[in-house]
Amino acid sequence: MPPDIAAFLQNDPALPLVVIVWPWPGRTGWFARSLGPGLRWAFFGTTPCFALERTITTPYLPRIRGGFLAALYAVRHRARLVVSHDPRVSFACQFFLHKLGFRGKHLAFSFNFPCLPSGLKHRLMADAFRDIDRFLVYSQVERTLYHRSFGIPLNKIDFRHWAVAPPTVENPHRPLIDADYICAMGENSRDYPTLMAAIATLPHIRLVLVARPHKLVGLHFPPNVQVLTNIPLARAMNILKFSRFMVLPLAGGQVPCGHVTIVSAMHLGKAFVATDSAGIHDYATHEHNALLCEPHSPTAMAAAIARLYDDPDLCARLGANGARFAAAHCCEQSMFDYFRGYLLELGLLR
Repeated sequence: MPPDIAAFLQNDPALPLVVIVWPWPGRTGWFARSLGPGLRWAFFGTTPCFALERTITTPYLPRIRGGFLAALYAVRHRARLVVSHDPRVSFACQFFLHKLGFRGKHLAFSFNFPCLPSGLKHRLMADAFRDIDRFLVYSQVERTLYHRSFGIPLNKIDFRHWAVAPPTVENPHRPLIDADYICAMGENSRDYPTLMAAIATLPHIRLVLVARPHKLVGLHFPPNVQVLTNIPLARAMNILKFSRFMVLPLAGGQVPCGHVTIVSAMHLGKAFVATDSAGIHDYATHEHNALLCEPHSPTAMAAAIARLYDDPDLCARLGANGARFAAAHCCEQSMFDYFRGYLLELGLLR
């Protein structure tokens, strides 16, 4: 059995079984601890475990293996519910669940496409998604997007804010970068060329950029940009925590990405400049907790950065409003409440 597959099961076979498929093998008790007794659990991971899985990246074998083993386990042990994280994992799970004759429910958690599939992949996914019971998305615009793209009924697509505990910060009382700076980070649907063009016109402002190397190919970095790649998440959160504010450049006005980064910033009380995208309107309100600027415009982004940099009072006010928003809508309890409500709806919890 691959080492990232874990079982978290009670001994009573009469209890309903829930099978979870997700990419975080170290957090297998997350749901179970929040809901207490009354269910049996099995967890399957989708991270590479074998040399072949680390060598072959297309197709992504761990996702296929995790989806198949979870589906096989769910059918053999008569699970009442399968919960999958990431739409590509949901597709793999549902493909095998259908082939194996699964009769329970399937919840597609964290259903988010940075870029919609096309061609044969789109057709296969649309066919598989037809049999999934419920989808959870993190922006309102995604409900309409996936309804139109895949034909998923709107009443099957639930919206909740991305909700997690405040981020863990490495050395939370000491900045790892001893300087005055702003920051940007993340990888999905980012418009770093526009950000580089904007920050080049502001040579007095230092930008620390945290990203994966493959997202930086072909970029020209002005002298006032410091690049950090492949650093631990807690270290990236230190960069965010001790920055003046964050910049979130998105690749268009309808991009449903950046939620994880925005919520992390708000939990840490940081203001942010962001591309004005409908995909983040559930989190970012212009002049309230963020400054929003026109997509693909270095001039507009530079103006917003300069304004926030030159106005510490505005920066503090936007950051404080963001922290209040995160505490009200983006805390871990919100996600527990959603999942508990869904289990009650299915009759799996008393």
